[in-house]
Amino acid sequence: MDMISYRGPSVAGGVSQALAQLFTLGYFGNGKWWFIEDNSIKTLTQIGEKPYLIKPLDINTIGGHYRFCNEFLWPLVHDLPQYISFSENDYNDYIDFNSQFETELNNYYARLSTVHWFIHDYQLALLPKFLGAKHKIIFFWHIPWPFKIDSQYIDIVKELVKSLLNSSVIGFHTQEYKENFLRFAYNNFSEFTVDFDNDCVYNTNTKNKTKVLLAPLGIDFKAWEKLANIDSDKIKESTVSQYIPKIPYILSVDRADYTKGLYQRIQAIQYFFENHPQYLGKINFVQLSGRTRPGLKQFDDYFTQCKNLANLVNSCWSKDDWQPIIWLEQHFDIQDLAIWYRMANIMLVNPVRDGLNLTAKEYIACQGIPLMQGNPGMLNLSSGAGAFWQIGKYSIFSNFLSPSEIAKSIYECLQLTKKERAYRMDLLVEAVAKDGLKDWWLQLKENFEKIVM
Repeated sequence: MDMISYRGPSVAGGVSQALAQLFTLGYFGNGKWWFIEDNSIKTLTQIGEKPYLIKPLDINTIGGHYRFCNEFLWPLVHDLPQYISFSENDYNDYIDFNSQFETELNNYYARLSTVHWFIHDYQLALLPKFLGAKHKIIFFWHIPWPFKIDSQYIDIVKELVKSLLNSSVIGFHTQEYKENFLRFAYNNFSEFTVDFDNDCVYNTNTKNKTKVLLAPLGIDFKAWEKLANIDSDKIKESTVSQYIPKIPYILSVDRADYTKGLYQRIQAIQYFFENHPQYLGKINFVQLSGRTRPGLKQFDDYFTQCKNLANLVNSCWSKDDWQPIIWLEQHFDIQDLAIWYRMANIMLVNPVRDGLNLTAKEYIACQGIPLMQGNPGMLNLSSGAGAFWQIGKYSIFSNFLSPSEIAKSIYECLQLTKKERAYRMDLLVEAVAKDGLKDWWLQLKENFEKIVM
């Protein structure tokens, strides 16, 4: 089986890193990984090798596809219609992008009677339609499926859904996203029959069957644990050591994206110090938050708003050589991230709407040594993260709708005793370790084989 994703293995943490670890573990045999890099379709057969260039794509097509994905699909599926901007030309580029990708895949495998694919995410939603009957597909949708879609966009979403239903298996991270998808198919198509009891959709014309699966993405727990459990001397020698505060810190790792709740988080920091001035100079809020989707106004404006607010909070509370918010935009590799996670007293994850949020799970996996020493950190997690429905009951709840409530939850984390933190973190570790990356893949593969084989 070959894998296709929009991004390749170059991003530390998150979905790209999880897929890279899955690929490295050899679960695809001799399969290839196809992705976009440097405005070109590329492929590789082994992590660490130089990707093989298949075809450069037209720069205008790339741009239109990029805008359609991020200015239209992104806010639409996150139930944030106030950010939606739609362009017919960009939609046509999205179609053309998927069509060009399909052409190269079919050319490459022209002589094979059947090809199996593992395709990822909204950037490639039309690929199942274009690939044709000989291609058998697992498609994973990594972001939310919306609860409500404005009537003016229904036809576009229907085209995406019809394409996705050419797959044998479609995976979602949460029960809500899965049910929203099934309900959309039920309400909008006469040619599809939805079996809600078995989570299947049948095409009455082609007899095609699609299993719609709840399958939250796991992490390679042991790999993250190993990265974090390094000797303290090696931590001091690492490049990240120069950035780590000398005092306790609360960590957040995400892009400066309006779905991530970054603005509300910074507001919460202001509330926190207003209500708990005893922590002035005694704790830092570290934001590993890089700019995202540069050149798109909604995202550029949001980044600027967040930076301005962070600067305002720092100007209000800074004293001597201490400031409350340390905002770092630079890239940290996976080893550096593991160290950040291990050393953090609290991990604050408060998205407004987020497909899963693997950073929460990565943090837990890296808390091994603090847990063994009886002094682990604590996860502060909002229900806006898909991961909340797996591990939220063991974390401290963060209300993404209210900055003042987020501030209260931060204080609650700080008031937990070592015993209370150890108890919760032990349950978090158990929950994340038992549903790992391998388990996620095997669940998808087994359901796929029941239909295809």
